[in-house]
Amino acid sequence: MFKCLTHVHNNDTNTNEQIAKQFLTGTIHMNSETMEQIEVAYNQATKGVPSENPIIEMTIPSILDKSLVPEGSGHHVIGLFSQYAPNKLVNGEWNEKAKSDYARSVYRDIDKYCEGFSDSILFEDILSPKDLEEEFSLTGGSIFHGTLDINSIYFCRPAVGMSDYQSKISNLYSCSSGMHPGGGITGAVGRNCARSILYKI
Repeated sequence: MFKCLTHVHNNDTNTNEQIAKQFLTGTIHMNSETMEQIEVAYNQATKGVPSENPIIEMTIPSILDKSLVPEGSGHHVIGLFSQYAPNKLVNGEWNEKAKSDYARSVYRDIDKYCEGFSDSILFEDILSPKDLEEEFSLTGGSIFHGTLDINSIYFCRPAVGMSDYQSKISNLYSCSSGMHPGGGITGAVGRNCARSILYKI
């Protein structure tokens, strides 16, 4: 995950604003044009090696929230989420050099879609899987609170007998990524959890 403050290349600010609001207010995906690309990236990470061409998800929140950057600066805050980077590296550990090397590979791939991106970065905050685990208590650095594989979906998520959103503590319910249908499906867990509570009232 990366946060970058970047320049706007086009000097026509009004044109940039129009283009950004029309095309760039959602999530921008790169390196995921084919299932083969995704599979290669995943398989590399399973061997403890950061993906050479990771899947990249980019958001630019400052297009809609101008308070994130200095007024009239022409800069933007960009959030990057990439897959796949293993929690434990087969060689070495997630130190500053490893994080920087991985970031450079991500920026290099973005340059293929947007020439000059790497040169426009003024600031970066790089979070590795290790950082996500230590700073946010995400086991293994997984934002999904556990892998969404065949053994942990539907009534098995997060474990058999715990799929009704109610915890072992009375009146304490969970709508985290650990519950069905898991992370990456916006709002579905919260909706299901609310329906479960309403059903029991």
